Amino acid sequence: MFFEHNGNRAVRVGNLKAVQLHKKSWELYDLSSDPTELVNLAVSQPDNLRRLQTSYWLWARENGVLEWPVKKE
Repeated sequence: MFFEHNGNRAVRVGNLKAVQLHKKSWELYDLSSDPTELVNLAVSQPDNLRRLQTSYWLWARENGVLEWPVKKE
């Protein structure tokens, strides 16, 4: 599952969810043990974070997701 809204983005694969609020660092959560997203695992699980980030960027490119704010020409 993927989403982007006003520069905020997320990807969920299984129990893992990577989230990036606009202009902030990516965060990683294991929803099976932390459903309220209180324990950021980004530092302790960098390989999982990179895997989810890669999935997000592939999805974004394939679906024409634009950077936010969208510049009007």
